[in-house]
Amino acid sequence: MNIPFHQFTDEARRVMDLANAESRRLNHEYIGTEHVLLGLIKKEAGVAADILKNLAIDPGAVPAEVEKLIKTGPEMTAVGERPLTPRAGAAIRYAVEESRRLLQKSVGPEHLLVGLAIEGAGVAGLVLRKLGLEPQALRPAAFKVRLMQITTVEKIVRPVRAATPRKRKMREELLAHLETICEEERARLKDPAAATAAAARRFGDPAALTRELDRSLPRLERYAYRVERRFGWRAPESAARYTLRVAMQLFVVIAMALGILVAAVVVSRGWNQADWIAIRPALALLLLLPLDEFLLGLLYFKIRDALWGVFGARRSAFHASLLGLLFACVVVVSGLGFFALATWDVDRATQQIYPVVVAAVAAATACISLARLRGRVEIADTLWACLDIDTSAPGIAGP
Repeated sequence: MNIPFHQFTDEARRVMDLANAESRRLNHEYIGTEHVLLGLIKKEAGVAADILKNLAIDPGAVPAEVEKLIKTGPEMTAVGERPLTPRAGAAIRYAVEESRRLLQKSVGPEHLLVGLAIEGAGVAGLVLRKLGLEPQALRPAAFKVRLMQITTVEKIVRPVRAATPRKRKMREELLAHLETICEEERARLKDPAAATAAAARRFGDPAALTRELDRSLPRLERYAYRVERRFGWRAPESAARYTLRVAMQLFVVIAMALGILVAAVVVSRGWNQADWIAIRPALALLLLLPLDEFLLGLLYFKIRDALWGVFGARRSAFHASLLGLLFACVVVVSGLGFFALATWDVDRATQQIYPVVVAAVAAATACISLARLRGRVEIADTLWACLDIDTSAPGIAGP
């Protein structure tokens, strides 16, 4: 992923300039996480220093802690832009993802600070932890104003009886409208939090707006909502619990269909040995499909989280590839198991090994591609659905 510096705010660009200057001051040939952190705590860098102060961390203690962990270079380095280290690049990519999940078009100093904390293993992460930073407290503090805006919108959208894609569109439109009002209020009140509170009052009664949105929905959307409530993910359900629930539902559906089929055959003409042979594939599906739904569904979520580095997973393409290999192995075992149960002949089942392996590789590739393609949207939907809208201190959690 290329780093989109064009999306940085003026303050974030200033942070990177200051990081470059800190690298030059320390006679380093690179910009690491420590240089970005040193740039963030500068007074002219923006809000990051204030965020740390609000978390009872003294920004003035950062330089001394950094210099305990790194050494100054032996010689002065040339003037000019320095390359990012891999960890600094990863931290900035995390910052970009944070802005996207919050539906923000620009990356500010607050996103960079959170990105450094998420990356964690660099010098900046070590320093922040040594100074007492609690990672779970950083995101609500860093994104306080944005979370206030999101909470205002989510109070309106969450009760609407619409499926997730429609709600996603509602959130984007309402949030854009609220941001416009916030800008007007900020010009008058100066304080961002006060401006956001004033904008929320101007926005209107959430319950009334919910009713208005509900009335505008087509009937088909209400059906989609009911189906999603029955079979879709329900916040704050974990991935394991969700896939288990869907697997059990699938088992019940297949069992009912199979029971109706068997009953119809028995009533119409009785039951014989040929019927047992004919029904074996359906019995194999009854045994294997729910198990596959659970295992493969859970692996999909783990692959997605590894690709995007969310919900406690470290971002790692290598880890995602290993999970993809495990996904393929499950497909191979299930495919051979299906042929063995359907034919009641292990030797005939093993003859299908090559087409099954090809299908497994294709399925694993499709799973990884889907996780990469759909992951960002799914994660954003999950974060919105897990947002605590009932407290005065909004926060985001995940399954």
